Amino acid sequence: MEVGEQKEADKVLKSPETVDELPPSEMGTKEYWDTNYSVEIENFKNYELIDEGWFGGHIVRRLIGEFEICLKDVKKDDPIIDLGCGNGVLLLGLADRGHTNLTGVDYSEKAIELAKTIAFTKGVAHIKFLVLDIVNEEVALKDYAVVIDKGTYDAISIDPENARAKRDAYKANLMKLLRPLGRFVISSCNWTKEELLHEFKSDFEYIPQEFKDDNKFQFGGKTGSTVTTVIFQLKNNEYT
Repeated sequence: MEVGEQKEADKVLKSPETVDELPPSEMGTKEYWDTNYSVEIENFKNYELIDEGWFGGHIVRRLIGEFEICLKDVKKDDPIIDLGCGNGVLLLGLADRGHTNLTGVDYSEKAIELAKTIAFTKGVAHIKFLVLDIVNEEVALKDYAVVIDKGTYDAISIDPENARAKRDAYKANLMKLLRPLGRFVISSCNWTKEELLHEFKSDFEYIPQEFKDDNKFQFGGKTGSTVTTVIFQLKNNEYT
C-alpha cells in the first residue's frame, strides 16, 4: 500500500466511533431463507427461473465485475469461498471468468440444493457447495486466499435474536477461514463503507478501491441504502 493510500485509509478508519444496530427483520432468520429457497427450487424445476436475490440481476452482474477487479492479482486456481452463497449465481459468474477453485456455503439446506441443481444444469462441476452455518457451527475449513460475502453479513445484522453476538461469531470464523494475509471482499446494502471499516479494522487492513455506488434500495434495514463493496486484507491469522 502506498503512503498516500495508507493515510487515506487511516483517515477513514477514524469514524464512526460507534455503529448503530439495524432494525430486526424476518429476513435475518433461517426460516425465511428456507422458505424462500424452497419456492426458488420449484420455480427452477418448473420454469428454469433463477431469482437473483434482493440485490437484483443488474447489481449481481455489476458485483461479479467488481469482485473480478478485487481478484485481479489472485491466481485462477487460488481457493475462494462465498459465505452465504444462496443459489450460487455469483460463483457461477466467477467460474465463467476462469476461477477453478470455488466453494459456496450456506446455512440453508434448500439454498445448497438449489445451487447444486443450477450448477449441474449449466454443466459446471468444479464448484463445491456445502451446508455450513458460519455463525453457529465450528468451522473446519481454512486456508482460503479470498472470502467473499454478498449480503450475508447484512442478513446476520438483522437477525431478531442477538445480532451483535452473531456478527462477532461471523468475524471469528471469517478469520479461521482465511490464510495469512488472505483477502476479504464484502458487498453490503445496509452498511456504509465507514461502518464496515469500523467493524473490521481490528483484524483487517483496508485496501483502497473505489467502486461505482449508484443503486439505491432497501433490504430489511436502511431505506435508500446503496451497494457498498469493500476490500480487506487479514492482518495476522492467529488460527493457522
